[in-house]
Amino acid sequence: LGFAKQSFKRELFLGLFMVSLIPGVVMSLLLVKAFRSRLASDYEQAAKTQVLAITDTLEQYFDEVDAVEKKIANNKKITDGLYESDSWQKNKAYTQLYETTGEIGNKARFNIYNSDGERVFTTSTAGYSGILKVAMTHYEDLVIKKAVMSGDSESAIQIARAILKDDECIGFVVTDVLTSHLDSLLDKTYDESNGIAILDSFYEEVYSTGLGKEEDIAELIRQRRFNGEAIKQENDE
Repeated sequence: LGFAKQSFKRELFLGLFMVSLIPGVVMSLLLVKAFRSRLASDYEQAAKTQVLAITDTLEQYFDEVDAVEKKIANNKKITDGLYESDSWQKNKAYTQLYETTGEIGNKARFNIYNSDGERVFTTSTAGYSGILKVAMTHYEDLVIKKAVMSGDSESAIQIARAILKDDECIGFVVTDVLTSHLDSLLDKTYDESNGIAILDSFYEEVYSTGLGKEEDIAELIRQRRFNGEAIKQENDE
């Protein structure tokens, strides 16, 4: 009988212990889940804030480049120099080019081509012509494309605008944006411990840093699009 009483007490104690323990376990699990949810929410909000900061910075930068390219395209001394053989006149055009680019000349490289695709004036040493056809077709727009260059692997973005005279294209203003320019431009706009990846509309990498470069985000997104999957997935870290 004594053994039965002790056994009953142990079972009663165990039952009471389990009853008191289960709510604690459930509460702990709920707290962990809530904590994880909060972390995920905070991380997503931080990512959105960084994306907005990067977008605002790039839009402001492109507006500055657009304003300078318009000034160049409407500068008569520069445009007259496109087909000028006299070296004195060309030097005057170069002077105008450097005066017009001013401060932003440290953040980009400016090139001026004639309608035959020959580069006449430049603040850089690289050469290319791929973006000119697009600028000629969209002569009223600022054209921004991923850089495809043979002579300057440091270029990340090309920005072009057609130069018009009497509604005819007589040349082009082309701006090179180097990776070093973007490094400086986007500094402190995102969490550098993680990094970023900027892709074009074809999901080709334009610029990347940190984990964005190491993990080849562009290839991952292209593969997901090819497989008909969502770009962002729940298991993404």
